[in-house]
Amino acid sequence: MNFFTLYVTLVYTILSVHSNIEPRKYYF
Repeated sequence: MNFFTLYVTLVYTILSVHSNIEPRKYYF
């Protein structure tokens, strides 16, 4: 498993949790 993939998964999870707080800021 790639570390980058793990990082993206983590960011995506955080994005889902904080979907109310400016989700666009976290997009690449």
